[in-house]
Amino acid sequence: MNRRLYLFPHPDDELAVLADWRRHHLAGLPSAAIWMHSTPAREAESRAVLDRCDLADVPVRFLAGADAHLHDEIPSLRARLADVIASFRPDVVYAPAFDHGHVDHDTTRLLAQLAWSGPITEYPLYFAYDRRIQTLHRFADPRGEQRIALSPEERTLKIRAARGYPSQTIWRILYWYSLIHGALLHPRYLGHTERYRHGLPIDPTRPSIGGPRGARIAETAAWQRWRAAVEKAHPEPRRSLH
Repeated sequence: MNRRLYLFPHPDDELAVLADWRRHHLAGLPSAAIWMHSTPAREAESRAVLDRCDLADVPVRFLAGADAHLHDEIPSLRARLADVIASFRPDVVYAPAFDHGHVDHDTTRLLAQLAWSGPITEYPLYFAYDRRIQTLHRFADPRGEQRIALSPEERTLKIRAARGYPSQTIWRILYWYSLIHGALLHPRYLGHTERYRHGLPIDPTRPSIGGPRGARIAETAAWQRWRAAVEKAHPEPRRSLH
């Protein structure tokens, strides 16, 4: 799978895949990236981070969808994404997991499935709607995940990159999250690995997390907004050909 297309909901979400993406690029393999939301300031921050990580010459697009409202733009974003896919012709699309941490994350995962019929590789951001403090850098269901260990150089690179978004709170969130979990004797070494898994087709009408927690997620305001937008858009998710 040499031609990779990375889909990111927002500028700074590329932190989840930055080291492996850089390895792929430095090996001379083709990639491209699309951000579903952007502003001029956030686009400039992501471009600067890519430049510092040797990714400045990768083709990128920023679609400027509305932050926290990508689900209201499913038809138009699907069409624009399909055009990029037809032009770039990826072998695999990378997209965030359908883990209900942010409606824009779930929308980006659904768009990958609607606009692309080939293999999808998922990466985790955070989950889930039913908790005030969410779980970062983990899949809600870790079965089938692959972990890529990062070198000391790559860890340093990711730390520097995380500080490269001054318009956002991402660095403070990562710092305090790691500090609190360390104090609780449950350290989370967020910069030591990157995680991926083979993406299976999703059902956008049901939470991917089952059991009592899935029931709680289905009752949240975020999920209700998501379901209303999905029903309005009438998407018909296509099964990925894995």
